[in-house]
Amino acid sequence: MANNSDRDWLQLSGFGTLGITETDSETIGFRNDFSQNQIVYEGDYSTAPLSNLGLQMDALINSEWDAVAQWVYREQDKHDLDALTTMAFIRYSPSANWQFRAGRTAIDLFHLSEYRDVGIAYTWAKVPTEVYGFVPSRHIDGVDAQLFKDYNGVNFTLKGYYGEFESDFTSSGYDPISFKDITGVRLTAETFDWSISLRHTQARVESNNQTIQFVVDEIINAEPLWPDSPEFADKLSMDDKSLNYSSLSGQYNFSPFLVMGEFAYISSQSSVLESVRNGYLSVIYQSDAHSFHLTQSFTDSTAYYFDEFVLSPQLLAPLIDAVERQLNAFATDQITRSIGWRFDVTPSVAVKVQWDNTEYKGRGSSLLGSELILTERANGSLNSVHATVSFSF
Repeated sequence: MANNSDRDWLQLSGFGTLGITETDSETIGFRNDFSQNQIVYEGDYSTAPLSNLGLQMDALINSEWDAVAQWVYREQDKHDLDALTTMAFIRYSPSANWQFRAGRTAIDLFHLSEYRDVGIAYTWAKVPTEVYGFVPSRHIDGVDAQLFKDYNGVNFTLKGYYGEFESDFTSSGYDPISFKDITGVRLTAETFDWSISLRHTQARVESNNQTIQFVVDEIINAEPLWPDSPEFADKLSMDDKSLNYSSLSGQYNFSPFLVMGEFAYISSQSSVLESVRNGYLSVIYQSDAHSFHLTQSFTDSTAYYFDEFVLSPQLLAPLIDAVERQLNAFATDQITRSIGWRFDVTPSVAVKVQWDNTEYKGRGSSLLGSELILTERANGSLNSVHATVSFSF
């Protein structure tokens, strides 16, 4: 093995971020993604949403085979070995044009899929919540294959993958949704100055989580007062329904400026998640050890208001409220404008400060946290400040 490479057969490396977040609201709080219980209100000065610590092991078996494992500790409901393991795969590279992996890999939905938790790898204090916070899953268990081709100075990559994953979309306890038969494809074209990627992924929801199933059962039981309740319950249920995620992302470097963007459309056969549009555009100015950015990100979907025919709205008031809350659980309608600064203290340590102003619709504020019931929230805005120190070793 030493004859095949100058590098050591086993390499250990790591990364981490120590971050602190403050907001200006006592009723609506910041959280980094759907899976987090930690909500930051005015005066909290919390380190939980943005802080993490990662360790990665790379093992070179021979010139064609290697293995990678990565573990990341961060704010989430579970901290067992399975939850902490974000990567664990073996890779086979028979030639410069082909690569195959099997095991746990980063789920290829985003521009920054491979390093969304590696803070030192990007300019912002945090990845845009409107895109990355909506799908908190980091990994997929399965297989993938990549084909690399060069044509007239442009490097093309075609990737296909298949697998399954589990995602926790709650903020009050571990209540995950399992996705099976995930198939995805990505086509990337890139040069030294620019890159662009098209992605499409489809998946099947294995079954409802406990929260959705409870509402479905209650709707079916209400058939004497709600004639169309079985049909409505079937539309709401996510059991064995398909979900689609399509995105366009890219970046263009014309020094000293870098422009990055990512736009996605999410849809499913369930009325819980009929359609969501989200994205961001970021302009970064780089000057020696300093980087400055202006970023605007958004997520948009339609809020639900109950207008079904029922015989006694008064008797069904608690169920109607539960239906509205469930069908607005993924109702995200907000725009965040960000300005930030990054200073590279050393090649392996970066200090970052970022201010966000988020305008949100009341029933479209599910990404934000609050003790208020979602259907009772008013339109408003939230200011949050994030300061981080990111490092690698």
